[in-house]
Amino acid sequence: MAKEEGGMSLIIKEFREYIREKRLEMNREKTKIVRFGKRRAKRRTWKWGEGEVEEVEEIKYLGYVFRRNGRQERQIEDRIRKARGVMRNV
Repeated sequence: MAKEEGGMSLIIKEFREYIREKRLEMNREKTKIVRFGKRRAKRRTWKWGEGEVEEVEEIKYLGYVFRRNGRQERQIEDRIRKARGVMRNV
């Protein structure tokens, strides 16, 4: 995690070097970047070699929905929807 865009660019560069040394590959299609903050920021292009990594407003990680603005409405909605589905089967 980085506090500023320049720091994030450095992390991406270091990570690229690390996976290159370990002879690993990153799947750009599955990789996303979320910038957390209260203000609405203009989307930025994040370079990865010849391509780009997509910046998104929210991401689901291990079943939890993380939103750029830190709000949890989507997470709560997902849990309510799942609970209703379970209750229909009872």
